[in-house]
Amino acid sequence: MVGKMSYIASNERLIAHLSGHCGIRDFMVYQFRVFENDNQKLIADVYLKIQHKGMLNHVKLRFMDIREYLFHYKDSDYLYYIRVFTHLKDKGIFYFSFDTRCESDQDEQGRNYIFARAIEGFSFHEDL
Repeated sequence: MVGKMSYIASNERLIAHLSGHCGIRDFMVYQFRVFENDNQKLIADVYLKIQHKGMLNHVKLRFMDIREYLFHYKDSDYLYYIRVFTHLKDKGIFYFSFDTRCESDQDEQGRNYIFARAIEGFSFHEDL
């Protein structure tokens, strides 16, 4: 059960926060939800566990007004650790890539991405 969520930041400020506080191999995706809002815009919530300085934190990234996304899952993969986390903004669109394989791997199945007009981040603790 998810405890109280605290707002982190949105858009460019969220990117700066994630860049400054999280290492490249500190992420594990454990939930991915896609749905439409009342305005028929596509939204995705990506739930992450982040290991940072010996502490485990939970983060929800909410991608709003999605233009395109691809998430691939294969049950033979061991969990869903993010090896390379890329994020940038170009022409009003945010690009986030959650790659489960090293860049040297040629397997495209490890490439997961979201293109969205806006993003928000929230931190929280999970109750057992």
